[in-house]
Amino acid sequence: MVLAVHIVALVESRQSALPETSVTLRWRHTEQDAKSYPMTRDEELWGMALWVEKNHGEEGWFYIAQQQDRLLAEGDFGGMKLWRDVDERFKKLQAKASAAKQH
Repeated sequence: MVLAVHIVALVESRQSALPETSVTLRWRHTEQDAKSYPMTRDEELWGMALWVEKNHGEEGWFYIAQQQDRLLAEGDFGGMKLWRDVDERFKKLQAKASAAKQH
């Protein structure tokens, strides 16, 4: 539940950066709400990408690469795929932010 609250706060601060096709994250006020409206995988991935952006900024790509390297060394290919998916979303956030700066 705490993760959902943090993700919603990140999304509210960067709502315009999300692609128009993305799913809007839902607010979970209570534990019951969290059970009734579980996050989709896409919401989790966008939340992770937003977290990386907030905590690592433009250098987030490096943090993501470090996670992938660590997971490769551990032989966790499922984890590597997760971070590849996060990286796709992170790149979209960065592209949108870059386009906004140019205008």
